[in-house]
This record gives sequence, structure tokens and C-alpha cells, in this order.
Amino acid sequence: MAGKLLAGIGVAALVVFGVGGLVALGVVRERVTLVVQDSSVSAQRGPAPVELLAEDVAAVRADLAALGAALGPQLEELHASLDGAATQRGAAHSATIDRLNSAVVALSARVDSLAAASALREARTLAALEELRATSSALAQNAATGPGAATEIAAAPALPSTESSAAAGSDSSAPVAAPAVEAAPGPVAEAAPAQLDPTPPPEAAAPAPRKFLSFTLPSKSFSFAGRQRLAIVPSLSRVGFDAKSTLHDFSGVTQKVEGELEVDLAQPALAPAGSVLVDARSLDTGMADRDAAMREHLDTQRHAQLRFTWTELRDAQVDLAQQRLSAVAVGRLSIKGVEREVAMPVQVSVDSSQRVGIEGELKLRLRDFGVEPPSQLGMIRVENEVRVWISLRARSLGAAKAVARDAK
Repeated sequence: MAGKLLAGIGVAALVVFGVGGLVALGVVRERVTLVVQDSSVSAQRGPAPVELLAEDVAAVRADLAALGAALGPQLEELHASLDGAATQRGAAHSATIDRLNSAVVALSARVDSLAAASALREARTLAALEELRATSSALAQNAATGPGAATEIAAAPALPSTESSAAAGSDSSAPVAAPAVEAAPGPVAEAAPAQLDPTPPPEAAAPAPRKFLSFTLPSKSFSFAGRQRLAIVPSLSRVGFDAKSTLHDFSGVTQKVEGELEVDLAQPALAPAGSVLVDARSLDTGMADRDAAMREHLDTQRHAQLRFTWTELRDAQVDLAQQRLSAVAVGRLSIKGVEREVAMPVQVSVDSSQRVGIEGELKLRLRDFGVEPPSQLGMIRVENEVRVWISLRARSLGAAKAVARDAK
């Protein structure tokens, strides 16, 4: 009798457990989806070739727009410069002609003055010659008429005759005094010669020549050496994570990434700065239910963004020839409003289109940021440690303000 009772209890228990299992299976089927995934496979990190091509086309368009914007003003400037140069040359030529005209006028005045002075000297010479001729005639006449006639020419200058000189016993070789020639009243002063400066006045210093059609294309503004502003290109950038659970591994990824970085890649220790912002609401794991649970755990309604702020690049190894850099990016990572300092090894390279690529990853514990690892029915649980990675592409916005070498 007891044996039959125990057998009946056992059958009843089996029936109850069977029904309960069917009910649980129905519930779990509605809540859980099993996905088998190789643990070595993670979300695609780098951009697809089509995305790179599209960004290259966009860069070419930006270059053409910059070229068009730069050509117009520079052509107008060239036209104005040519007009200004022609005006300046015309003014210089006019000034030269004026100086030559002034020199001609001054030379003409000097010639007239010299001619007047020469005429005056000639007139005085002729007058003196006439007076000498008259005196000579008087002396000759006096010598012909004898000594008695001397009184008749008293008006003539007294010149000692040959006879009187001999009677007085004076030297016959004594010189005869020439008659004094009366100077014409009011002598005419010669005009002072005009002073001409043979050296032309200094011309105004010509402006420093400027290069024609000198401009920088946006896609060519990158320089590995020198502090640059690098802007993240969202269409080519991805940020994601790889997680493990009791059933399978999965990944989450987003392209809604933005931010800037200021750094001298040739000297990365010189105070790098900037931040990367990730839209936590856009993280996609490939399952709508899991995405909803993830957003709930991250509290994306209040903390929509994940932020990483660069503060230091240490242990850097720079290859200038290959334009590559490996370092440890140190900064502050903020998740769900909780901020912690993290250190992420990164690899930096430059591609043929002058884009800067930044690749890196690190491991972190969710609970360190106040995030409880998701679980379902207590049977499927995500591990506390996840691997976060970045795959960024950035374009240069041009040179940034230099910082002191000893800045930290």
C-alpha cells in the first residue's frame, strides 16, 4: 500500500515538473533569443571602402568650394594690384618729367645770365679799346707838334714823352702808365648758377610682393609636425564594445561620434587636449530587446552621452618618416554620469588622403561606473568586464595655438 502511494506521488511530481517546464519554456521563449557567435568575431571597427570613397568625394568637393571662394577675391586683388602699379608708375613718370622741366628752366636761366655777363664784358672791352685808341692818337699828335702844344692837350692824360724823359735823364725803358678806364656805373652782377641735384628723390618703397593664387585646400592643411586641430569625421568613425555573457559574446557599436583633438603628433607630450562624445542611445547590439535593456542600465534618458576627455599622451613612440605614433592616451571617461581616469593604448597613422586614424581599446568594469551588468531570469548574465574600443578618422582644421614646451 505504501509502495503504491509513493509511486503515485512520484508520478504526480513528474507531471507537475513537466507542466512547469513547459510553462517556463513558453515564458523563456518569449523573453530570450539565443545567438551563436564565434568569440573571435567582433563588430566591424574600420570604415568600409565605400565610406572612405564617399568621404574622399566630400573632401574634393570641399576643396573645390575653397578653391572657388579663394580664386574670386585673389583675381580681384590682382586686378586692383595691376591698376595700382600702373597708376604708381604713371605718377613716377610724371614726377620725373616735372624734375626734367625744372632742370631745363634752370639751365636756360643760367645760359641767359652767362650771355648777359659776356655781353657786358665785351662792351667794357670795346670802350677801353676806343679810349686807348683816342689816347694813342692824342699822344701821336702831341709828338708831331712839339713841346709847345703840350698845353693844348691838357685834357689828355699826362704821359711822359720820349724827349722829356731823355732831358730828365730818366730810364727810357720805364713803363708808360696806361690810362685809367672808367668803370661803367652800376656794374651788373652775374646771376648765380642754378644748383641742380643730380640724384633723383628716393621713390616710395614698393610693397612686399605677394604670391598670386596662394591658398590652402582643406584636405591639404594637415601637418604631422606642428600643433593641429583635428576634427572627427563621424561617417568614418566608430566606437563600440565587446562583451561576454553566459551564453554567447556580443558587440555594440555606433557611428554617432563627434569631437576634436589638439595635438602635435611629432611632439605628443606637449599638452594634448580635446574630447570625444558618443551618443549612448545609438549603440546597437543587433537585438532590439537587448538594446532597450542596455539603454535602461546606462540611464540614457538622463545621460545621453558618453564622454572621453584627453589629458595626456604618454610613453609615445614617434615615426616621422612613416607618420605614425603609438602612445597611451590618458583621460577622463564619463559613463552614466560617473567619471573615472582611464589609460588607453592607441595607434595613430595618416593615410594617403591626409586623414588621421586613431585606433585603441581598453578593458573596464561596468560596476566601476555604476552600471549593473544585465541579466535575464538569473540564468543569462553579462560579465562585469567589457572591452571598449575606438576607431576614429579625423581631418585637420588647421594649425592650433602653440603651447610651451614644458606644458603638461
